[in-house]
Amino acid sequence: MIQGNMQSRGHYSATCSYCRQYWRQGRSQVLSAHLANHCKKCPDDVSLYFAKIVRKNLAKEEEESADEDESDYPNKRV
Repeated sequence: MIQGNMQSRGHYSATCSYCRQYWRQGRSQVLSAHLANHCKKCPDDVSLYFAKIVRKNLAKEEEESADEDESDYPNKRV
C-alpha cells in the first residue's frame, strides 16, 4: 500500500501497490482485507500473509464480543 495525502488528523488516503485501487481514507482492516481477498494482482504469498492477519483480527473481535456478552450477566452461572 502506498500512503497518500493526509485527509484529516491521522487519516491518509491509500493506493494498492498491485492493482492501484484508491481509498480516500485507507483503514488498515479494509486494506488488509483487500490484499487477502479482493486484489487479483496481489502475489499469493502476500495474500496469504494478509489472510492470516484478517483471520487473527476476526478471532480477536469474536473473543471480545463473547466477553461483552458474558459481562451483560454478571451473576450468570456457567
